[in-house]
Amino acid sequence: MIATGESRRPRYRKVFVLAPSHLTTGGPEALHQLVDAIRALGGDAYISYWPFDGGAAPVPEPYRGYNVVAAPPQDEPGNLIVIPEIRPLIARQFAHATTAIWWLSFDHFLGETERPGWDELRGRVNFSQSRYAADRLAAHGIATAPLTDYLNAEFRETPPISPRRNAIAYGARSIGTVLWLRRRTPLRLCEWVLLDRMNRADVRNALSEVKLYVDFGNHPGRDRMPREAALCGACVITGRRGSAANAVDVPLPDDCKLDDDAALFGWRLAAKALSVFGFFDRHVQRMESYRHFARDARTVFFEEVGRAFFE
Repeated sequence: MIATGESRRPRYRKVFVLAPSHLTTGGPEALHQLVDAIRALGGDAYISYWPFDGGAAPVPEPYRGYNVVAAPPQDEPGNLIVIPEIRPLIARQFAHATTAIWWLSFDHFLGETERPGWDELRGRVNFSQSRYAADRLAAHGIATAPLTDYLNAEFRETPPISPRRNAIAYGARSIGTVLWLRRRTPLRLCEWVLLDRMNRADVRNALSEVKLYVDFGNHPGRDRMPREAALCGACVITGRRGSAANAVDVPLPDDCKLDDDAALFGWRLAAKALSVFGFFDRHVQRMESYRHFARDARTVFFEEVGRAFFE
């Protein structure tokens, strides 16, 4: 195990982690976590906000709890520029520093209208946030080093004690599926809670009051909200798309993953949800290993950073 503050020699003189300015979602938080971890382990790292205008944008308020310093990237030998997969062409702007792509998702890269070819990407350092991305990249001959992420401390703390309601929470990516469920299955009679346009505290409070969270999105990377739900004490059911298809990224019990393209999907989910409502204590106990997975992710992340950025 690599302890915070352990003395090791950095592989790079300075590390600049590129991030979009004024955006506070899961991907940008992981980028700030990387800067924080490198600095905690003794490296010299900075967050660099694009667009580059010669100055440094202020660190967004939700990320000021991390030890980050904002600075424009320096294109010099010995430095490393870490670029999220949604802006891979930025790497072409740097002629002297080493460039790395951090695959916080795989599907979002495919959605880019302009992107580099696989041969160009093989010539860069590549990190993968999920096994899903690592496997998809390996199919194109691109080797990656694991570099995951972890949940904000607010979710790792003991959730507030609240009476649990027979309610189902879901995120914006599941809206289409939930609308179908509410029209076609007995779940139309359930209370549904949409987790959208909420701040972190509101999401935490909502997940601490419901018995079930469902996620039938595309899971383009190792998504945060299922882990947040588990740490808030809810049961979790996902689909089988993207990273949810494997047991490394989403290590839930197999019967807690339902194929939403399968026959009788809605009725199977309804039966599962009603069982969770009626026997919540039994079902939530089965989430224990997944909660440990989410809770231990910070330690794992620091170990990955130690291996990737230090010698």
